[in-house]
Amino acid sequence: SVAVETIRMAVSEDFGAGVESVSCPGDIEVAAGGRFECEATLDDGSPMRYTLRQLDGEGRLSIDPIDALVESSDVVRRVVAHFRGELRSDATVDCGGTYVVTPPEEPAECTAVEPDGTQYLVTVTLLDYDGTFNIEVGDVGVSGEDGNEDEPDRFHHDSGVLV
Repeated sequence: SVAVETIRMAVSEDFGAGVESVSCPGDIEVAAGGRFECEATLDDGSPMRYTLRQLDGEGRLSIDPIDALVESSDVVRRVVAHFRGELRSDATVDCGGTYVVTPPEEPAECTAVEPDGTQYLVTVTLLDYDGTFNIEVGDVGVSGEDGNEDEPDRFHHDSGVLV
């Protein structure tokens, strides 16, 4: 369908990601102004949602992503640099797949593990559709001596530049 091919092109061109499949409602009436949501399954299995609006009764569509995407490797690189620079420690970081996919301003979670086994929750918040994200690194199940969680470290990544 036009919707499926439009989404495949958008994911590839806008985010550089591969698409395994696209699912759209099957009972869409062609009419100007009609809206519907489709979901692409990316090549790593992550779901990515789009809103489509029919521009006319001829099948022309407007497409807007609901979810934003950043490659997990970008997040991992930033978190590893943070651990090396701020904590003088090497850590392995896992975000669960090739991509972090979530609506802008909604957090996603990754995990960082230091060589001694200490685990940290890494909260990634995508700020826009251009690859800008914030990261917070906080303890997971590890409390300070006084029983209070340590304050998370916060830093911002702006399309490849730490600001």
